[in-house]
Amino acid sequence: CDPSCGAIVDSGTSLIAVPPNALTFVQALQKQIKPDCSNLDQLPVLRFKLDGVVVELPPAAYVSRIRTTVPLNFTASMWRFLAKGTLTQTRETCFAAFMSLDKKSQHGPVWILGMPFLRYYYTIFDRKETKIHIARASPTCETEQW
Repeated sequence: CDPSCGAIVDSGTSLIAVPPNALTFVQALQKQIKPDCSNLDQLPVLRFKLDGVVVELPPAAYVSRIRTTVPLNFTASMWRFLAKGTLTQTRETCFAAFMSLDKKSQHGPVWILGMPFLRYYYTIFDRKETKIHIARASPTCETEQW
């Protein structure tokens, strides 16, 4: 953002909302993600500067995985059905967890750091001091030692 953007940390937003000027970046990022999720380790780490502090978001945080159970073609799978009694297969699909938002603030275009951000960062909303404190979260949702 030039010169700056607004950022909202929101647990009620399931994706990361980006201003229109970031959509080209998001579309390019989506093209890098293999639908079968096989290249997550090759995707870039995203970096945000929040009040002067650089915050990183790895692909595991900004790529959403959806697992679905789909029916198999019965004629192609008749022997599998007879052997296992099932005609379904679980598939995994990956996509960039972003959406568009056209909102302005006194700081510039607004980004909303929703659940992909909050799953990766332990966040404390300090209402008294009107500050947000963040730290990278561990798998048990505790702060990691840096």
